[in-house]
Amino acid sequence: SANARRTMVDMLNYGAAAQVYFKYDQLNLANSCLTEEEKAYATESVTMVDKRVADVNYYGSTLNLGSNIQLSMFFRNITPDMYAIVTFTDHYGHDKTVRIDGSKFKKYKENIYRIYIEEMVIADARQLVTCTVYDDADNAVATATDSIESYIARGNASEPIYEAIMKFADSAYAYFHP
Repeated sequence: SANARRTMVDMLNYGAAAQVYFKYDQLNLANSCLTEEEKAYATESVTMVDKRVADVNYYGSTLNLGSNIQLSMFFRNITPDMYAIVTFTDHYGHDKTVRIDGSKFKKYKENIYRIYIEEMVIADARQLVTCTVYDDADNAVATATDSIESYIARGNASEPIYEAIMKFADSAYAYFHP
């Protein structure tokens, strides 16, 4: 189908952009096998909007780029004896709730921890994710809402790899929602 072709080309273009970005095997780019006709299947353009909502303990977000594209959120004033509840609505419209034990928080700097949001797939890139951190008495101590799209819109959209991510995300969404 046209959606499958577009998704495959966008995925290969993301792979090639990642190779260039990370300076890895640049003489053998993932999309080098595409013909001119196949290259034309790619998503032409995307728009991105920052929809982030943050509180004072939210430090920021980043993307982990690999075979999976994961969002990480950073918070001040949290500790590994706490836990996080991550909620989002996936691209199918299903509400998701995931508990992340504080032992999985990664120390980033003094008093700042990173929480990996592993449960999303690339088709969820435009979906807002809310991460709320609770202390051992179940009091909310930090919360923020972000998305892959919002992260990119805040300043990375000019990098070819980030545009390639959103093109891949949109084509993956279109594949699952013809």
